[in-house]
Amino acid sequence: MSMIPQQPAPGQGTGTSELLHELQSEVSHEAAPLLQFLLRHAVTIMVLLGLFVIALAGMGGYNWHAAKSLREGQDELTRITLSTEGAARVSALEAFAERAPSSMRVAVLLELADAAMREKSHDRAASAYGAAAAADPEGATGLLATFSQGQALLAAGKAGEALEVLNGLLSRMDERASATVLPVRAAAALADGKPGLALQSYEALAARAQGPEKEYLESRVLALRAQLNK
Repeated sequence: MSMIPQQPAPGQGTGTSELLHELQSEVSHEAAPLLQFLLRHAVTIMVLLGLFVIALAGMGGYNWHAAKSLREGQDELTRITLSTEGAARVSALEAFAERAPSSMRVAVLLELADAAMREKSHDRAASAYGAAAAADPEGATGLLATFSQGQALLAAGKAGEALEVLNGLLSRMDERASATVLPVRAAAALADGKPGLALQSYEALAARAQGPEKEYLESRVLALRAQLNK
């Protein structure tokens, strides 16, 4: 059963009209509703397909640009580490950290912090470690950066700030992992005039230590208790 020919829609050429007529005459009766739907919405379908193609092209362009930026960033980091030393390296890394690709920002910040620590620029190291920790708050790298930030603050003579950082870190760690942080917190507590907090740290460490290490920690506990009881 042939279908009634339709008049060409405005803007359609005769070639398009003839093609549509041929399609109508060749499809089966069962497939006719689908063809009618396609014909009625041909313009919309073509627009959507065009947008889809444009989106794919845009995504490809974005991925290419991101890969190019990463390569350039890696080249820049390599150039800095090979061609600079000391304070000049710290300054160059600080400038690069501001514009580094997001995917390598943490790596640049850690390199900056390490360079600053070697130069005994502890404030700048603490700032870089803090930024690295903020960029990876839940990851292992972020935890390590937070611990290093506490050490850098203590080295900078900012024991109170170091305590704040280390106490926050301890609240996020299990008992085994805290054994690494507690000695630094004890040192920060003593430097900040808080022997009671240092005593708590040493007591926690002594309770799980063994052998010569346990003897040393227990001696620290006894000394602090005596100091507090004066």
